[in-house]
Amino acid sequence: MSSAERVYHLNRSLPRLEPILHPWMVKLLEGKPLPSSSSPFQLWNPAVMAENLDLLREPLRLHQISYKILYSRKANHDECFVKQARNLGLAVENASLGELRSSAALGVQELVLSTSGKSRELIEVAGALRATVVIDNLDELQLITSLSHSSPLWLRVGGVRQENGETHQTRFGLHREEIRAVLRSAETPPISGLHVHIADYAVSSRVSALRMLFELADEGRSLGHPITHLDLGGGIPICYLKDREEYQLFEGELRRALLGLRDEITFQNHGLGLIAVNGEIHGSPGWYPFYREQVKGDFIGEILNSPLGSGTVSETLRRSPYTVVFEPGRALLDQCGATFARVSFRKQDTAGRRIVGLEMNGTQLRASSAEFLLDPIPLFQGSDPVEVYLVGNYCLEQDLILKRRILLPRLPECGEWVMFPNTAGYVSHLFSTTGHLFPKPETGIYPIKE
Repeated sequence: MSSAERVYHLNRSLPRLEPILHPWMVKLLEGKPLPSSSSPFQLWNPAVMAENLDLLREPLRLHQISYKILYSRKANHDECFVKQARNLGLAVENASLGELRSSAALGVQELVLSTSGKSRELIEVAGALRATVVIDNLDELQLITSLSHSSPLWLRVGGVRQENGETHQTRFGLHREEIRAVLRSAETPPISGLHVHIADYAVSSRVSALRMLFELADEGRSLGHPITHLDLGGGIPICYLKDREEYQLFEGELRRALLGLRDEITFQNHGLGLIAVNGEIHGSPGWYPFYREQVKGDFIGEILNSPLGSGTVSETLRRSPYTVVFEPGRALLDQCGATFARVSFRKQDTAGRRIVGLEMNGTQLRASSAEFLLDPIPLFQGSDPVEVYLVGNYCLEQDLILKRRILLPRLPECGEWVMFPNTAGYVSHLFSTTGHLFPKPETGIYPIKE
């Protein structure tokens, strides 16, 4: 039994969430200590992007459709992933002036600018770089038109109508009638693509979006717009966890804790999006679907095999003049990195909870999910299991690394380390802050050089 697995067999009093570990992480854990005295330490392995890209491409090639895959750079700040995307021949989607300039400086040949708040300077730089600009609102369109912008222009479509007749709620993009009015206006510059933002991970949402995009693109082409690209954005799911039953058990035990049927499993019985009212659970889970069976290429394949019109999505695309576009961030960075943190103190709070402090803060392990639902890997062994909460080094009561109570093989000594696996995609950087003038985390590239 490896050191990475041993802790999972010590005690089952808490619902466990055992992470999937790529072979490079297992090898790392069984090898030499980390060559860093800085905490937190972020270790990246951009080579794994190629494996993920192959999985994403497989169904698109199998169905013989025209496609384009963009790397969504906002998923991670580090330039090593942009370089790898460049080496893999990918276009890069950028969400700020800094990202756009950096990607261009790194030699990326095809740039896309998609942020929803574009300044005059940002639009001018995009024009100078010939970056495709995704227009999110009418004010952006007016500004671009006033600048005689020469870059390719796409429109972001919002408010996709679902199969059940409900409209997908979003603050991004222009709704259907606004898009139609823009396409019909004589003042609108040529539009070459349509993009949609979908804030869920459902195949059906993407099929509904494509139905709407086909309709609007066909109308735009009839009006003279050279529309060739239909962009479904990101949201391609991945699977973080080994065991479906563990994932389901966690939610069940959280609900029991909220109802007072067992002791708390989250700090101060935090509901992570759920709340107990009069003996009933309300709300919805506020976390990413960390266990999924239909991921990456299988997810795309399901979209392509879904009914649309008189055939399937893939058949409709093959008959059309359109290139389908995907913008994976998380799906390209799956298993591409890990975060390491050093123990700084151990104590109990006033309620008797055992607290272990780490030399990092909670924003360095946080994306839009209410919790990072993976158990950390202790880089130490023991046989006296202890349940603890991991807290950060900000002077805030709310600075929790994880809201969940987690199991360690023993109480760690100050200076010992834990690893949080699979943190390259969004988790490390999207909300990361450096309050109190703490330095930015040190980073390294695997394999580690001597």
